[in-house]
Amino acid sequence: MDNYAEYMIRHHKTAADKVKSALYVLAALVLSAVFAYLPILLHSQITVMVCLLCVVAVWYGCWMLLRRQNVEYEYVFVNGELDVDVIYAKSTRKNLVSVRMRDITFCARRDDERFDRQYSNVPAHLYLISAVSDAPGAKVYYADFMYNAERTRLLFEPSDEILEMMKKYNPKNIHTPEEEN
Repeated sequence: MDNYAEYMIRHHKTAADKVKSALYVLAALVLSAVFAYLPILLHSQITVMVCLLCVVAVWYGCWMLLRRQNVEYEYVFVNGELDVDVIYAKSTRKNLVSVRMRDITFCARRDDERFDRQYSNVPAHLYLISAVSDAPGAKVYYADFMYNAERTRLLFEPSDEILEMMKKYNPKNIHTPEEEN
């Protein structure tokens, strides 16, 4: 029987995300004002249409950038392999990483005091993949492994079901809070 589980989380907007959104709108307003006054300065009929198209393009681009900030992460576990995908605006999917459980050298909850030393011991040239919601109180785990010949750390928020399946495939290196000291 196949071991299969999937879990999806939505990225919560942080203050930085909200500032980015405000800057996108502000930039669109400024560019729209520039394109609105450009035909007056140039005194040309053709520039009116071109500037109108530019204003429409600016607002379309702003809308696309704002939509792209709607981010979800999907974790799919199938028979010892974890796939982590990012979904932008509920329409564009990109695979962040696929990792086999046997390749994980260490995995634990980020705020577990027993593993503070392992979490803070960051190897040189570490490639970091963050697939977390940034929600307060989220149960964030980290997994260290080699990916494309690079030391990699994945930050993620798996469900209890995915954690149990991960533990079955690599019980020595996957640590859960329920374990005894």
